[in-house]
Amino acid sequence: MAVGTIGAIGNGLALPLTVLPLGQIINSFGSNHQNSNVVEEVSKTLKLREPFHYSEVTSWMVTGERQVARIRGLYLKTILRQDRCCFFDTETSTGGCRKDVGDMVLIQDVIHIIIVGTFMQLITTFILSDAALALIIGRMASQGTEIDSYDPNGKILEDIQGEKELRGVCFICPARPEELIFNGFSLHRPCGTTAALVGESGSGKSTVISLVERFYDPQADEVLIDGINMKEFQLSWIRGKIGLVGLSTMVGEHGTQLSSGQKQRIAIARAIPKNLKILLLKEATSALDAESERIVQEALDRIMVNKTNVVVAHRLSTVRNADNIVVIHGGKIVEKGTHSELLKDPEGAYS
Repeated sequence: MAVGTIGAIGNGLALPLTVLPLGQIINSFGSNHQNSNVVEEVSKTLKLREPFHYSEVTSWMVTGERQVARIRGLYLKTILRQDRCCFFDTETSTGGCRKDVGDMVLIQDVIHIIIVGTFMQLITTFILSDAALALIIGRMASQGTEIDSYDPNGKILEDIQGEKELRGVCFICPARPEELIFNGFSLHRPCGTTAALVGESGSGKSTVISLVERFYDPQADEVLIDGINMKEFQLSWIRGKIGLVGLSTMVGEHGTQLSSGQKQRIAIARAIPKNLKILLLKEATSALDAESERIVQEALDRIMVNKTNVVVAHRLSTVRNADNIVVIHGGKIVEKGTHSELLKDPEGAYS
């Protein structure tokens, strides 16, 4: 029983840990092209659980058989001690004894399958999983975050004008700590103007949007709105003054049948009734056809009046009316100007 108990505990402990061997198995299929190597790598990962599983099953199977044999012996002794005339003639029969003895197999099944296969193994799995979950949640809670969306502290003004500035920003994305995205990046837009950010994928356009929304804080220097550092504002209040129209728009659980273009129209419609001073358009018309884009762009041009706008797009037709077009490459500004000014240089990055 002791060996079986240890095996059951080990088998239960191994169940949550099978995620690691499973990952190794998947990696072995992807990294080994020869069948012999795949079998060898898979076999290595499966050997971890075999000793515990074998000792659990065999030990408790023998234990169950021993217990049933002992119960059957005691049952037989009990019957033989009964008064023959009163008991054997009225209380029992050959079929009844056979049924009672056969029912004892259920005891073996309970010991072998239910106690071991269900309770002991799963309770160990539950304890280990619960401990791991508590460790993960505790670590996350202890780490905290520098940006708390529910922090009630910070400045709340009557209103903002919408002037924004990224002043010498240095930024490293937490997901890619080895890559420096911005190093001394500066961008200033006065109130009521439109700046368009263009460039190849991964150049840093979307990062500007994230910094303006304060999804991240720069490692050096600051992001300003009306000359005030974003960190000084109450986060929920300042985000309420900024509207974001993006490609991936949440429209609730009943919006699963909507196309990407329809979702984008809903996102634009949401931004219209709000008293926004800063409007961020991230690929706002990328899912629309040419005719729909023209209609939506005309509507956007009307609602962008008297707002400070930042447009991120790959289509030149989307940014051609911007007051200033900024071409970003490798986290640096390589060109800026109006659409007509940038087209004058046929060798430029914009052209």
